[in-house]
Amino acid sequence: MLAIARKSVDDYYQWHAYIINMNDHDLDHLLIVSKGYSAPGVSRQDTSILRHSIEVLKARSYAIIEPLDPAVFKLFNEFWVSYYYNKQMYDKRFIFTPGSVSEDHLVKIDALELEGILHI
Repeated sequence: MLAIARKSVDDYYQWHAYIINMNDHDLDHLLIVSKGYSAPGVSRQDTSILRHSIEVLKARSYAIIEPLDPAVFKLFNEFWVSYYYNKQMYDKRFIFTPGSVSEDHLVKIDALELEGILHI
């Protein structure tokens, strides 16, 4: 699972992308590629492509991928995750559509003990 969640710090919110492993087994050699981009036919906007690696994500745990500026919530925010389990490689693409990360869509994410948007 992947989440974009907020944490209250003083009088403002910090937003981060999180990878959550709800499995009963560890995931190895995670590679996460993230980028933001505008919809086709709209004045082109792209963010930098970022790459993150996590050696091991323990069972029933999570890791912060990156901080997010709320200005990118008007874009498509894509996270492509690849990892190994039992010597087999898996991958999944998570896409948060423009406007999907908003106050109106926040839910309690128990694994993080934060409010945010959860993508399964």
